[in-house]
Formats: sequence, C-alpha cells, structure tokens
Amino acid sequence: MVEFAIVLPLVVTLVAGTVAVGRLHDTQVVLRSAARNGARTLALGADPATAAAAVARSAPFTIDQVSLAPCPASGGGDATVTLAERVGVGVPFLGLGTRTVRATGVMSCPG
Repeated sequence: MVEFAIVLPLVVTLVAGTVAVGRLHDTQVVLRSAARNGARTLALGADPATAAAAVARSAPFTIDQVSLAPCPASGGGDATVTLAERVGVGVPFLGLGTRTVRATGVMSCPG
C-alpha cells in the first residue's frame, strides 16, 4: 500500500501530461488547417471577411487571434493568415498554466 501511495502521484502526472500534450497537438493541427483554409480563400480573391468566416468554419472552437494579410493589389505575392489560441495545460504538481499555440498559412496569389 505504501508503494501505491508513492507511485500514484507520478502515474497521475504522467497521464495528465500525456493528455495535455495531446490537447496541444490537436489544437496545433486544427489551427494549421484553419490557417491554410483562410489563406487559400484569400488567395482565390475573396475579401478578408469571407476568409475570416472560412477560418471560423474550419475550427470547432472560437480562435483567440486572427490576422489576415490579403494578396497585394498589384497581383502576385502571398496571402497570409496567422492564428493564435491559448490552451490550458492542467498537469497536477507542475503548474504549467496556459500555453499559446500559433499557426500560419501562406498561399501564393495569382498574378
């Protein structure tokens, strides 16, 4: 029983850490996909509001920060979408708080 009491906090911390890393990774994958969809929408000539809507549709949560850089008026160049989301990392005994996950999507503009 004493061994269990010694090992239990370590096991709980490892399991919670694994879940936290999984949440961070899942958020990163979602943000990358949403940024890529938004950049593609901008590169195809849509206005920033339409691209922001495409980003919002691509994520199952509301994204904290969205930055859109549409194609230059002269043509060519790149359309860029940068996203950031704060994710809570609840790992017992470590007190990691929250982390910011960022993703950027870039697509070439026709021209």
